[in-house]
Amino acid sequence: MNPEAPSFTDSESEDNPRRILDTNGFFTFQNDRQFLTFKLENGYPMVDDKDGNMSIPVLLPMRPFHPFVTIQRACAAIENGASGAWNGTHFLSHRPPSVMFPPRQVNTAMPGRNATRLTLRRCYVFDYGGRLKTMLVLAHGSFLATSNNGVQARWAFIFKLGIDGVVGRALEHKGPDGEVRLRTPHRAALRAVIAALEFRAWECDGWEHIVIATDSIDVVSGATSHMRAWATNKRYSVHGGAPVKNRDLWQRLSDLMGKFAWGGCEVSFWLIAGTRNAEAMRAARFAGRHGTVVEEYAPLEGVLSGRRLECSEGPED
Repeated sequence: MNPEAPSFTDSESEDNPRRILDTNGFFTFQNDRQFLTFKLENGYPMVDDKDGNMSIPVLLPMRPFHPFVTIQRACAAIENGASGAWNGTHFLSHRPPSVMFPPRQVNTAMPGRNATRLTLRRCYVFDYGGRLKTMLVLAHGSFLATSNNGVQARWAFIFKLGIDGVVGRALEHKGPDGEVRLRTPHRAALRAVIAALEFRAWECDGWEHIVIATDSIDVVSGATSHMRAWATNKRYSVHGGAPVKNRDLWQRLSDLMGKFAWGGCEVSFWLIAGTRNAEAMRAARFAGRHGTVVEEYAPLEGVLSGRRLECSEGPED
């Protein structure tokens, strides 16, 4: 992000932290033995583990109850999966991400603990549906042929400034269906978007709108329009019956967007120039050089905070 981007306190009447999560509402979580509903003001309930020991489930994802109108709006925005696939929506702006989505402190379910996210500036909220609870994720996939006829395909995404907000990895050899897949630039870019949605149940933090910014036109056009035609035409096939390339990842993306919609969170895609996605590009290159080779497809799941790259250093300047 641009170092000259707005700071925490420059926005008009900006609350600090911004109240994204309704901590006065009801929350729920469940494990394999219990399903509990509670309010934070009454304290965290105790649950028993498999050994019968009582503990506070601070590492379990707490899910707020979302108003039905919020869920209905999110599902309608991405077409309720009516065509057999959930389709993302377009996000359009000529402004750079650093201006639209400066870093802001936001509240969390943990009393006295805030988080930093790239959030939509208050002055632009009513230009985009009036939803203050909108955050940005920058995603990029890269591809490089090596001197020994090999390839380095890798991906990364950024959900906040700093090394703790950067997640990246080499592209897996296999897809979510367990089949070996050809590693391509398109697949790496698509994998970056999926990884961002797999990483955290963002709707559980109170977000109603996730904007994924990428420099891949194939990903944006596929996620917002082409998936509708592919799903309708013989289950992710193009005209003539040939399967869509990276069909396994497109289906995974559709399933994830459906889950977010039922959690009251719309997913949008923003096509940006590569020059405005430089940080994610650097992170992807760094992940390819320093990350370990990955054979099996496996989601990177963050619980309470972002995980770092598989190394001890951050992306190069």
